[in-house]
Amino acid sequence: MRERFASSYRWDLDVLKAIAILAVVFYHVGWLATGYLGVDVFFAINGFLVLPALLIQTGGGGIINTLDGCLNA
Repeated sequence: MRERFASSYRWDLDVLKAIAILAVVFYHVGWLATGYLGVDVFFAINGFLVLPALLIQTGGGGIINTLDGCLNA
């Protein structure tokens, strides 16, 4: 299962996260009418990045130990 979710750096997702963060910042500065889309995109991308790690931790099913992830970070 680990081979399927081998970690590799995705610079394109970092660019999308940066754009999403800029959208929120520009909203707070007053340059955009809405910043909610930036928040949604940021959380969707982070969910996409975290899901493989959670699947590896649980072995594809089971219980996710959130305390273990916090202590080993």
